[in-house]
Amino acid sequence: MILFNRVQAFLFLFVVVGVIILTIPSRTKLGILYFNSYQYEKTLEYLSESESLKTGDVLVLKKIKDYFTLQGDIKRALEVMEKLHTLRPHNLDYLKELEKLSDWNQLPVKRLYYQEKRAELLKGKSDREKLLLEIAQGYRYLRDFKEANRVFQKIENSENRMIQEQMISYYLATKQADKAIESIEAYKKKLKDNSEVRLKYNIYLYQSFTVLEDYKRAIIQAFQILGINKLDSVNEIPKEVYSLSKQQVKDNLYYLEGIIYHYEKLELLGNSEELTLFLANTVPVDTELQFNLAEFWFRHNDKSKAKSKYVDILKRDRLNREEMLSLVDRFYDLGEKGRAIDALKRLVKRYPLNRAYWQRLGDLYDEIGEKKKALEAFLKLLELEKKKNQTYIRTYLRQGPQLAMNSSSDDVIFIKKYQNLPKFNSRIYQIEQRIVYLLNEIGDPEEVIKVVERLLNDDPNSSVLLSALAQAYYMKGDYKRAEKLFERVIRLEPNHKMALEVLLAKDIREKNFEKANGKIKTLEKLSNEIKNSEELYLLSMKEEVFFQEAGAESKSYKEICQVINDLNSSQAKNSKGSVNFELQSIRLRCLRRRGEEEKAFQLNKSLVAQYPEELILREQLAYLYLDRGDVESAKKELDVLILKSDQPEIQYKALNEYYNSSLLSEKRKNAWRLVTDNYHLWTSEFSFSLMSIEVAKLFNDFAIGLGEEFYLLNKGGNEKINYNELFFEYRLSLNQLIRLQLGISTLDKEVSENFGFQYIYGDTTSYLSLEFNNSMPSYQTLSLFQDRGAFERGFVGYYERFFNRLNYLATSLDIFEANVSDGKSMGIRSRFEFSRRLNVESCYEVGALVGYSNITKSSPLLNLGYLKNSVPYYLLMKCNNRHLRSLEGQKWIYGLDLGIGGDLGRGIGFVHSNMFRAELSYLFSPYNSVKLYGEHYTEALNVSRGATSMIGVQGQFFLF
Repeated sequence: MILFNRVQAFLFLFVVVGVIILTIPSRTKLGILYFNSYQYEKTLEYLSESESLKTGDVLVLKKIKDYFTLQGDIKRALEVMEKLHTLRPHNLDYLKELEKLSDWNQLPVKRLYYQEKRAELLKGKSDREKLLLEIAQGYRYLRDFKEANRVFQKIENSENRMIQEQMISYYLATKQADKAIESIEAYKKKLKDNSEVRLKYNIYLYQSFTVLEDYKRAIIQAFQILGINKLDSVNEIPKEVYSLSKQQVKDNLYYLEGIIYHYEKLELLGNSEELTLFLANTVPVDTELQFNLAEFWFRHNDKSKAKSKYVDILKRDRLNREEMLSLVDRFYDLGEKGRAIDALKRLVKRYPLNRAYWQRLGDLYDEIGEKKKALEAFLKLLELEKKKNQTYIRTYLRQGPQLAMNSSSDDVIFIKKYQNLPKFNSRIYQIEQRIVYLLNEIGDPEEVIKVVERLLNDDPNSSVLLSALAQAYYMKGDYKRAEKLFERVIRLEPNHKMALEVLLAKDIREKNFEKANGKIKTLEKLSNEIKNSEELYLLSMKEEVFFQEAGAESKSYKEICQVINDLNSSQAKNSKGSVNFELQSIRLRCLRRRGEEEKAFQLNKSLVAQYPEELILREQLAYLYLDRGDVESAKKELDVLILKSDQPEIQYKALNEYYNSSLLSEKRKNAWRLVTDNYHLWTSEFSFSLMSIEVAKLFNDFAIGLGEEFYLLNKGGNEKINYNELFFEYRLSLNQLIRLQLGISTLDKEVSENFGFQYIYGDTTSYLSLEFNNSMPSYQTLSLFQDRGAFERGFVGYYERFFNRLNYLATSLDIFEANVSDGKSMGIRSRFEFSRRLNVESCYEVGALVGYSNITKSSPLLNLGYLKNSVPYYLLMKCNNRHLRSLEGQKWIYGLDLGIGGDLGRGIGFVHSNMFRAELSYLFSPYNSVKLYGEHYTEALNVSRGATSMIGVQGQFFLF
C-alpha cells in the first residue's frame, strides 16, 4: 500500500511537471504572439533569440521578414527572404516576394534573376514565354545585351506572334541585322501567308537592310511596301510613284522619306531632290515636307534655294516650337541673323516665360551690334531667372513646416540638409555679368547708373552690379562715390581684382602705405608670376608705393628698380627680340625718378623710333619732353596719342594737364607779371594800411621790374612811408630764386636809399626766405614756412615722409633785427601750428596753435599783433578745400579758421582770446588769381586792447 502510494505520487508529480512544461509557451511562440499583437519590438527580441531561427523554422522566418518589411528595413527583409528561398526553392510565392523585395532595394539584376528562376518553374508554355520575354526586355533596358540575347534564345522558337515581333524589334533596335533577318524568315514561315503578314515581313526586311546599310535592297523593299513590286533599276524612280494620291503620300511618308535618305546615301542626288520636290508639291500644307526640301538644298550647298524656302516657311502662321527653332538655326547658319531674330521674336511672344529663348535673342542682338536691344532681352531674362529662383526658395519654405510635422528620422535629416536656403545663384551671377558687359559696350555711364541702381534694389549684395556702378561713377569723374562702392565690393568679394587695384591707387594717393602694401600682397597671391599686363600693373604699383613711401634714393626703391631691370634682361633673352612695352614703361619711370633723365630720354626715343605704334612709349616720351621743357615736341606726341585713343579725355587726362601747365610755365618765362597786395588793419588804438604794386618783365629765368609800397599808420596822427624800388630776379631752378632790390624810401619827407637781397625757396609762394634790407625801417629776417599754403606746396621729400601720418604741418619762424629812429629792436617771433583733417575727403580740420615772441623794443610798425613778450595759444577748427580731390578744375578756393585760446606771456586766460580768419580766392588760371582775406582777434577788455581786425585783397596776374 505504501509502495502504491509512492508510485502514485511519483506519477502525479510527473503529470504535473509535464503539464507545466507543455503549457509554458516557447520563445518562438511568444514572438509570434507578440507579432500578432502588433508589439513588434518584443517580436524581434524573442524571435531573434529563438533556436528556431538558427534551425530555419519557416514560420519564424516569415514573421521576421514581415517584421522587417513593416519597419521599412527592406534590406534585412530581403536577406531573410533569401534564407526562406533556400529552404523552399520551388515556392513560387517566395520567388515573387524576392522579386518585389529586390525591386524595392533597387537591385534590378537580382530581380531579373529571381524572375528567371520563377519562369523555369512555370508549367504553362505560354506563361513561361511571356515571362521570359519580360525578362529579356528587362535586360535590354539595362543595356545588358549579352544577357538579353541569352534569354531571347530560349523563346526564339515560340509560335506566339507577339513574341516573334518583339524579338525582331529587339534585334533591329540593337542593330543585330543578321539575327533579325533570321527571325523575320522564321516569322513568315510560322504564320499564315496573308496581306498583313506580307506587309510586316516587308517592313521588317526594310528595317533590316537599313541597319545593314544595304541601301539598294532597302529601296526595293520600301517600294514593295508601297505596292510597287516591279522595279527595273534602283537608279530610276518608278513612274507609279507619281500616281500616288495625297492620302497615300501621307500614309506612307515614313517610307518615302526613307527612300530619299537611301538615294542620298547612294549619291543619287537627282532622285532625292526630285522625290523630295514631289512630296512637297503633293502636300504643300505639310510644313515638315517643306522643311525637308529646304534642308536638302541646304545640305547640298544650294543656299539661295534653301534660303528662299526658309523665308516662305517663316511666313506661315502655324509653326510649332521645333519648326521655329529649326528656322532660327538655319537662318543663323546662312548668316541671316536678322531673320533668325524675327523667328525668335515670334517664339518669345508665344512662350514669354521661356528663358532659353530670351537668352538666345539677346545673344543674336549682341552679335549684330544692337546692344540696347540685347540689353532689354537680358534684363527680361534676369527678371525671369529671379522669379524662378523665388519659386525655388518658396518651395523649400513651404516644405519646412510640412517636414517638421513628420518625426521620421529621414525627414529630420532632410530638414537639416535644406534648412539653409541658397544665397548665391550662379545663373543670376552670369546674367548680371552679361548685362554689365552690354552696358559697358553701350558706353553711357548714365545708362549704367540708371539700370544698375534699379537692379540693385532686388540684389543689393551683387558684387558684379556694385562693381559696374563703381566703374560708371569713375567714368563720370565721381571718384569718391566710386571708391565707396568698390569698398563694398571688397567686403563681398575680398579678391575682386579691379576693386583692389582702384583702392590700391586710392591708398597710394592718400599716403596710406600700410593698406596699400596689404592690397599689393593680396594681388600678388592672385597672380603668382609676372607674365602679362595685369601682373606688370601690380609691379608698377609696387614701384609707385616704394617711391612715394621711401623716396628714389631708398633701399627699397632701388631694389624694386633692380627687379624691373632683371625682369627686362630675362625677358629680352627669352623673347627673341620682342619687347614688353608695359615693362619698358615702368623701367623708364624708374630711370626718371632716380635722376637718370638723359638715359631715360635716349632709351625712350629709340624705342619710339623702333615701335612707333606703341602708345605707352609715346606717352612716356611726352612726359620726358615736358620734363626737359620741350613743349613743342611733347605736343606732337600728345596729338598722336589723342588721335589714336578712343577716350583721350580720360586716358591722357593727367598728361594733358601736365602739358597745359608746362605750356603756361613756358609762356610765363617771357610774360609780364603784375602783383598787388592791399590790406587795412585796425584796433581801438590805431589803424594801419598797406598798398603795394609790382610790375615785372620776365626773360626766361631772369626778370626786371618796378615796385611801389605805401604805408599809412594812424596813431594820434598820420605817419606815411613811401617806398619805390627797382628789382632784379634770377631763378636758379624751379624752386629757387635770388632777388636784388634797389630803392628809395620816404618817411616824413626824409629820403633814404636802400639796398635789399633776398633768397627764396619755393615756386609761386615762398616757404623759406632769407632777406636783408636796409630800407626804413630796415630789418634783417630769416623766415621759415611763413605761409601755410606755401608750406603745403613745399611738403615734399624728407618732410613729407616724416610727417605723412600727421597729414600736414604749418609753422612760421621769424628771427629779425630792426634799427629804427628811436632805438634798436631785436627779437624772435615764431608760430607752431598743427592740424589734422577729420577724413581725407572732408574740408574739416582740428588743431592747435602755439606762438612765442620776445622783442626787446619795437616800433609801431612791428607791434602789429601780439609780438612783445607774447605766448599765444589756440584750439583751432578749420575748413578749407585746398586738399579735396574735387579741387581739380575748381575755380573757387576757400578757407575758414576759428580759434579759442589765450596768451600765457601776457596773462590772458583760456577762452578770453578768440580768433577768426577767412579767405576766398578765385583762380582764373594756374598763375592768375585774386584773393580776398580777413582776420579778427578779440581779447578780454580788462587785460588787453580789445579787438584787432584786418581785411585785404591780393592779386597776381601774368600777361602772356
